[in-house]
Amino acid sequence: MADEISISVRLSVDKGGARDRRSESVTDDMTDEAFVHGTQTITTSESELAQPTGLGTPGYLFIKCATTTSGYYVELGTTTGVYTVRVKAGKVALYYHTGATIYIKSTGGDCLVDYLLLEA
Repeated sequence: MADEISISVRLSVDKGGARDRRSESVTDDMTDEAFVHGTQTITTSESELAQPTGLGTPGYLFIKCATTTSGYYVELGTTTGVYTVRVKAGKVALYYHTGATIYIKSTGGDCLVDYLLLEA
């Protein structure tokens, strides 16, 4: 079977005279049937985002920083101490993770994250 993953994204901006809109829809194949949907409390100490042992290499990650405290955010990366993605409190991110481990830490204090991780 093909195209088991379907992603649709819409982004618009309208501020003063600046206006633009973008939308894209893509499909992709899922390597296996492994995925995880979970929540995890992230602290200021680096940790790994929880993944089941049946999940091979991570693929698509949809993550929401469910914490609402202003100024808090979580950072994610493929290498310990090197973070390439930042998700602010109350915001979301969707990206394709290219490493076997997802390193994550928060700033300011504990942050609850809600995530869906697919093997792709």
